[in-house]
Amino acid sequence: LVLCLREIADGIEESTVAWEKRDYWIKAEEFRRRWNWTHEIASELEALIRTEQWDDIAPIMLKLIPYFKDIKVTRFTRNASIWQHAYDQLINEGN
Repeated sequence: LVLCLREIADGIEESTVAWEKRDYWIKAEEFRRRWNWTHEIASELEALIRTEQWDDIAPIMLKLIPYFKDIKVTRFTRNASIWQHAYDQLINEGN
């Protein structure tokens, strides 16, 4: 989940750069503010995972509900293999 939230956060920045090139500064800044939570929650989750504070993850997951409550998933769009070794990838970053 941390890796996915980071990917979303990176995409947000790419989108806003394109808008800024067209002088849509206000729209770009509003978009950044609306999606800033992705970076914040990814960082919180990562810190808990790295320190193995598993009991503290549930409250962070609850913070996601307002952002995803209106999304209706009709089918899985990603292959389950994308999750394989994600924990190892996160833990081994920078090593």
